[in-house]
Amino acid sequence: MTPIFIALLVNFFVDEVLPKYKEKYMKEILMISNMYPSIEKPYAGIYVKNLYEKLKCDNALGTVSLLAMERRFTGKLGSIIKYFRFITTTIPSLFKRYDIVHLHFIYPLIIWAFLYKLFHPKSKVVVTCHGSDVNKHFTGYFSRLFFSYLATKIDVVVTVGSELAKAVKIKLGKEVSYVIPAGIDERVFYNVEQLKCEYDLIFVGSFLKLKGLPELVEALLQIDKKLRICFVGSGPLESIIRSLNNKHEVEIKHNLNQQQLREMYCRAKFLVLPSKSEAFGLVVSEAMFCGTPVIASRIGGIQEQLEEGVNGFYIETVEPNSIVSSINKALKVDKSTYSKLCLNALSSNRQFSLDQVCQQYRELYLAQMEHS
Repeated sequence: MTPIFIALLVNFFVDEVLPKYKEKYMKEILMISNMYPSIEKPYAGIYVKNLYEKLKCDNALGTVSLLAMERRFTGKLGSIIKYFRFITTTIPSLFKRYDIVHLHFIYPLIIWAFLYKLFHPKSKVVVTCHGSDVNKHFTGYFSRLFFSYLATKIDVVVTVGSELAKAVKIKLGKEVSYVIPAGIDERVFYNVEQLKCEYDLIFVGSFLKLKGLPELVEALLQIDKKLRICFVGSGPLESIIRSLNNKHEVEIKHNLNQQQLREMYCRAKFLVLPSKSEAFGLVVSEAMFCGTPVIASRIGGIQEQLEEGVNGFYIETVEPNSIVSSINKALKVDKSTYSKLCLNALSSNRQFSLDQVCQQYRELYLAQMEHS
């Protein structure tokens, strides 16, 4: 073969054969999230991180890449700057064709999704709604009208809970294709029997009003028995938690990794979560995977995880007297009943394991690829 013929053959392969091969066999998926763990907020978007790290290792899906914005405590100006930088990093991806673009948190990424479909109408856009992205937005008439129109470009809507699916239908007029909860990694969250139970209660989450912190603190002040309580997280309401030190033994722990969090669950008698809104409530199943029963609000996705008197107890209303009643009920159970609660918690919600959730997304992706 002459050098000229070889050069022509190589050019033909690069220009004609390789692109067609890549289009047919080398699939590409892009995940985008405006919530991702950071040192300041190690729990924010942890589910997205776990999902991405698991799916990127699945060869059947091709290349899975991620663009994400770490969550930090910032003021309004800081948030604007943070979002501007994040959106700037996503602009080049608007001009690249992916088989699937999977957006986590519909607001404000629905705008990006609409623009992407204008450039790449054959690509599939999947959006997972996590709760606050729907519940806090799309409230006014014109807002719903505008975003309902943008939502017409979304191919698949996923929610992490059944109640959230109803909210998406009401606010955006969009049918939810799948309800796929947040996944719990069984390799991280499991029972460690040799760890001593040190705390009567543990709270895990951001220190915010939405999590029922003011009501929980007021309730704990009404309980006469001195309790050992651990609060894991961070946020603006830390000062009111410290006010409990005159009544109970209180510890506050920040920036724990998942392995450290597992140990904290295993060292606690109950997880308490008097939240006012939870699309799923990841910490409920995390605690149960560690064999820790739960005291939590009867709301949202928690209702899909907690069974009264079986693996925990419900707080019927997020107000101090109701919280006191549920905590007292839980702490007064005898040793035999508590052991049953722990065993039941340990065997609960296995359908929400990370492996099960990833398998559902795998099937979703493959089904969409057939039509992309």
